[in-house]
Amino acid sequence: MSLNPRAEPEPLPQHGNERTSPTIEVAVVLRIVASLLWILWGLKLYQPTFVVSGAPEMGFVYTLGGVLLLIVSGARLPERWALWLDAVLFVGTLVAFAFWTRAAVFGSPAYGTDAVAFAQGAAQVFVGGRNPYGVDLAWALDAFRVLPSYTTNTLDGGFVRNLDYPAGSFLFYVPLLAVGIQAQAAIYVDAIFWIAGMIALWLALPRPYRGVVPIVASLEIFVQYATGGVTDSLMVPFLVAALWRWDRFGDPTERSTARWMGPLALGLACTVKQSAWFLVPMLALGIVMESAIHRRGWKPVVRYAILLAVAFFVPNLPFILWNPTAWFSGVVVPLAGLLVPFGQGFVAFSTYLSAGGGNLFAFTLAGGLMMVAVLAAFMGWYSSLKRLLPALPLVALLLPTRSLNSYFVYAIPGLLVSLTTVAPGRPLDWSGRVWPRPLSRLLASGMGLLACASLAVALLAPAPIVLVPVSQHTTGALQSVDSLTVLATNTTDKDLQPHFAVAIGPYLSSYWIVGEGPATLAAGAEARYVLLAPNTPSMPVLDQQSVLYAMTAKPATISSALLFPATSERTQLSPQAVNQFVPESATVDFSAQLVDRLNSPIHRPGVEISIGQVLYTAEGLFPGQTSINGHPEGQSPVIALTDADGIARFTVRAIQQQPYEVFFQTWISDPFPH
Repeated sequence: MSLNPRAEPEPLPQHGNERTSPTIEVAVVLRIVASLLWILWGLKLYQPTFVVSGAPEMGFVYTLGGVLLLIVSGARLPERWALWLDAVLFVGTLVAFAFWTRAAVFGSPAYGTDAVAFAQGAAQVFVGGRNPYGVDLAWALDAFRVLPSYTTNTLDGGFVRNLDYPAGSFLFYVPLLAVGIQAQAAIYVDAIFWIAGMIALWLALPRPYRGVVPIVASLEIFVQYATGGVTDSLMVPFLVAALWRWDRFGDPTERSTARWMGPLALGLACTVKQSAWFLVPMLALGIVMESAIHRRGWKPVVRYAILLAVAFFVPNLPFILWNPTAWFSGVVVPLAGLLVPFGQGFVAFSTYLSAGGGNLFAFTLAGGLMMVAVLAAFMGWYSSLKRLLPALPLVALLLPTRSLNSYFVYAIPGLLVSLTTVAPGRPLDWSGRVWPRPLSRLLASGMGLLACASLAVALLAPAPIVLVPVSQHTTGALQSVDSLTVLATNTTDKDLQPHFAVAIGPYLSSYWIVGEGPATLAAGAEARYVLLAPNTPSMPVLDQQSVLYAMTAKPATISSALLFPATSERTQLSPQAVNQFVPESATVDFSAQLVDRLNSPIHRPGVEISIGQVLYTAEGLFPGQTSINGHPEGQSPVIALTDADGIARFTVRAIQQQPYEVFFQTWISDPFPH
């Protein structure tokens, strides 16, 4: 993009007897922080030493460079040298990110979201000559090694298996695939777009504030997202361009690309993910307000809408014509309330704190009402809220059932651009224009109250199914749960079809298999369900508190209950390793200390501790052939009781020579004694 020279700040005062300009102080602070982050990049780049060549050298260069730049950044430099220093910090940060992307791909060649797997899968289907919309893309989850807990479940007991984003979500991957690069292609493209977004941000920001760009580019959450499969990076260059000087669109005196570029960039951002759609009414309303202030009429508004529609529909129209039903049914999935609730907004009260859950539609309604309230507030307090435009939709996005942190994180680049390049708001003569200001403020207040009322309904509507955990079966050495028995009571007057899942950290497991229990839970009825873990990643571990969920699609509800309390106790085996050859008939004494989460000893006698022995070999898994506490050779596990000090003691005798190392592991036999 080209910058309008008029947008540059006034020349900075030279050092001397004059007081230092605040903008100079801001620039110095930003350089110091960016230099410190170079040191952190150096430490980070040492990590993949044995994964990619050049890692230790890069780590040393950035550590040393960060220290030197930190010293230089604190000095008072002539403006020309300061500009060069900013450029070095910026370019060097992007180089570090690019190197880390390569290391991340080689170190963990698996995709971290189903979205990126489906996007690359759709691109491969398209390169093969087929329409990716409506195609079952579940194969991509295995092809790109997506963990089962990273799939997106639906309330009806299934999971998303089709493309559910507009065409830009996969078209940007096509060029790399077309030239024959498939392995990790999506990650490389996401990283390239993140770099492009940072370049766009650098060019868009006024000069004194450009030092913030290497800081943003170094934030760990952005680095992890760009290299882990969060595809929002594809939108960043377009969102930056759309929000740069957005209030100059249609201004006949404007000489920069801001006169026409905004809606085209916004339209392209909207082709990637639906989260960009929430900026459309805000920016359109902003153009309406600017046209009213400058008495330009409706022509700029119409032009903005036309350019936006062209940019959005040109990439999507071929697929709409190809199969309109498949395209439409795909792109509305994230907005139609079919997905399980998830996120860091108010829905977390239902998913993590067991508040409400009996009316998920009320969350969606609250979000829609709040969006109207935000738009009305934008009109009513336009001069105060104008520069904050990218942050305003986030208020509404706190309320729906899907309130992902990526919505909020990726608003940062656009917000920086809007705050620093948009002109301050000017009072508007409301007489006979657009909409009376008092009415706008009244509408904002009224819709905001309705949104809060709908949110209260969502949080207070009781969960329809009362879940009572009865028992659980653990995997022993793996220290996880593979089976649950629960009592479920339908407290409503409607038959319900529950589907069960558990929390795996912040994510939701795959739906568990119902081994016993009715498919339909009758109104007012109680039933006993035996639930079986569908896969290993869906098994909750014993040392973390977990939650059991029951989802229903008709009506859309969620019920939850805490599972058995997490155990903070475990065992600590000593010695940790026997670093010498053990001849036949020799013995080794082991002690298993009962400890808490912080490794403090627990002095409790009579606790059953199990010890197992196994050989891990290239030929397979074999039992060890040692004798433990006098039991027959090969017996595993063997149980011993803790003494007064909380220690279980084991004597291991080498009955016969083992061809490989024998591995021993101890665990609490029954972590939940009755």
